[in-house]
Amino acid sequence: MNKHRGRHEVLRMECANWDEKKWGITYEEFKRNVERANKDRLWFLNKLDSIREKYAGKWVAVYGNRIISSSEDYDQVVNDVRKKGIKLSAIDIQFVTPEKLWWIL
Repeated sequence: MNKHRGRHEVLRMECANWDEKKWGITYEEFKRNVERANKDRLWFLNKLDSIREKYAGKWVAVYGNRIISSSEDYDQVVNDVRKKGIKLSAIDIQFVTPEKLWWIL
């Protein structure tokens, strides 16, 4: 399993199938966390040029419109977030590319 897909797999779960004991969080709390992470993603995208200057080539965890962890190692960022006691569903973790990427669709 690709370790970077975790949150996206969970997002596809329907409320009826939600297992609060398994995930340790209510579905409503999970939805609020995802909404918060989406707002943080927008902040990240809007600030990407300045973020790139400091964090190019690293994974960053964004929470509350600020970077709370960074590392070249994805697992280290996840561990840092867990140590802070923040649910992964509330965090936006992104890789900061050294250069701008252009997508042609």
